[in-house]
Amino acid sequence: FICAQTGSEDKEWLTTDLSPTSPFLNNLYISWTRFSSVPGIKLVKSTNGGVNWSTPVAVSDQTGGLQGSNLCTSPGGQVNVVWLGFSGNANVTFDRSTDGGATFGTDIIIASGLFPNGLPNGVNTFPTMACDLSSGPRSGWLYVAFADNRNGDCDVFLTKSTNAGVNWSAPVRVNNDAINNGKIQYWPCIAVNETGNIAIIFMDTRN
Repeated sequence: FICAQTGSEDKEWLTTDLSPTSPFLNNLYISWTRFSSVPGIKLVKSTNGGVNWSTPVAVSDQTGGLQGSNLCTSPGGQVNVVWLGFSGNANVTFDRSTDGGATFGTDIIIASGLFPNGLPNGVNTFPTMACDLSSGPRSGWLYVAFADNRNGDCDVFLTKSTNAGVNWSAPVRVNNDAINNGKIQYWPCIAVNETGNIAIIFMDTRN
């Protein structure tokens, strides 16, 4: 089934609202980057298990210089999207929808560092996001893992929001090798389990 096709769609990501307290339970959401027509980060949703899909809506306010979106949902059904902005620095950018993906608010930059140039085979590295869907004390917290060169070589960092994405913490370095040792860490992926524990995997050249 073709959800969207203008001739230049890239880096799609899919998630499902699995929270029993959400008014949008079982909605499917796909975000991606569109480079043709009206470019930017876009989103479609399905309310019937993928049989039908909505018309794409704009997630990002910016239409150029961005790529690599990732998304998750919160316990109340909030749809959260993060991506990388390219405006000199690597700007990890966030936006959210509180109406089931129908509309999005104003983009906010939640972390900014030196762009991670020189990765193996010319690849890039994009942010990844997860939400604590447990019933524990951190229920609803949002976590974003990303990579940049703020320390001289590429490292992986974690930032979190405890208030649905309004404010974000100072980034914490995830990898534990020596700073600026010429080894690089990139392409993180994050998950939060049913007890609220966080797991992050990433590519690593230290060995």
